[in-house]
Amino acid sequence: EGRIAIFEPSDTNYRNYDDYSFYVTTWNNQELTAPTQAGSYEVRYYDKNETLITSNTLEVIATTAGLTIPDSVEAGYAFSLDFSGPEGRIAIFEPSDTNYRNYDDYSFYVTTWNNQELTAPTQAGNYEVRYYDDNEGLLVSRSLEVRPTTATITAPDSIEAGYAFSLDFSGPEGRIAIFESGDTDYRNYDDYSFYVTTWNDKELTAPTQAGSYEIRYFDENSGLLTSIPLTVTPTTATLNLPSEVTAGAAFSFSFSGPDGRIAIFEVDDANHRNYNTYSFYVTSWNDISLTAPEQAGTYAVRYFDGNEGLLVSQTITVR
Repeated sequence: EGRIAIFEPSDTNYRNYDDYSFYVTTWNNQELTAPTQAGSYEVRYYDKNETLITSNTLEVIATTAGLTIPDSVEAGYAFSLDFSGPEGRIAIFEPSDTNYRNYDDYSFYVTTWNNQELTAPTQAGNYEVRYYDDNEGLLVSRSLEVRPTTATITAPDSIEAGYAFSLDFSGPEGRIAIFESGDTDYRNYDDYSFYVTTWNDKELTAPTQAGSYEIRYFDENSGLLTSIPLTVTPTTATLNLPSEVTAGAAFSFSFSGPDGRIAIFEVDDANHRNYNTYSFYVTSWNDISLTAPEQAGTYAVRYFDGNEGLLVSQTITVR
């Protein structure tokens, strides 16, 4: 048992095997990966005591790897590529960036995957698409011009709190969502309604709280393509209930406002998800009724919008 690895002939340090591919004799996969740079090398077989058992010379010829991409692409758009060569990774880099591991700054593609495409960065400029082998050695690179985005969003200037509204867009695949104006964290989209551009239903739901917001369109690199302002006006939702109901009995009510959920809660229960403790009603259903709790007491009937935001609440007495 031991280790077999590739070395430069002048390298006498046993531990430099990690500069290139190496193989442990107990492994099942008996293969090595040639260095990226052409030249003469040695394949050495060391035992567990790091003593050289034998070696063979290896001539590495220059790479014939190829990479074909468009000369330019609009910011945020996916584009196809083609390549020929060994297994490795193909990714987009800023020209001045020499760190192989910065591929995750932009889209990347592993050569064993089936979908041969990358996604252009959000910022216009000149980039490089680089093809690295499994030794993290650069095989070939190509220049890529990223053109400024032409993405657009079309939506109402204002909407009442809690209401869904239609939107339209043009641009690459990504995510469109509502944010507070000062919020710079891309991942806060789940605070409000969001929409993925590959979905069929092009709509968002306004936040529950009135105020000034932004609708932002992000590409698949989480880069901001464009944004427009949105004014959310205060809710005018209403909830009309009887003042008293009989324990365990169904009772009718009326409401006005956006789609959402109306349910009965204990007065001191602040958890929106506890609606299933008692009867609940979804505003798109036909039967406008609730069923009173079995226990007498004072309860709160709460009307939540599609963002699970409280629009209006009214107390009710159960006898």
